[in-house]
Amino acid sequence: MLVRDYGEGFPKDMLANFEANGSQVGVGLAGISERVMEFGGKWGLKSSSAGTEITVRIPLSATPDVAREQRHRQHDPIPGD
Repeated sequence: MLVRDYGEGFPKDMLANFEANGSQVGVGLAGISERVMEFGGKWGLKSSSAGTEITVRIPLSATPDVAREQRHRQHDPIPGD
């Protein structure tokens, strides 16, 4: 999914803070990030004085339970190691 507007964009310092530590942009982008992660997806943000573009990619087979299980497997040690 791609969402684009042609507004003023985010101020550069605010965007830099968000990219560095996910803060200082309000709850909207944080909410997008949390929901995309719940489904095992990825998202991106581009912003300039010409507007802002948000892209979201979520696997077609994703459900919250499947994505949660995939995240747990990524962090669990491999048996026998």
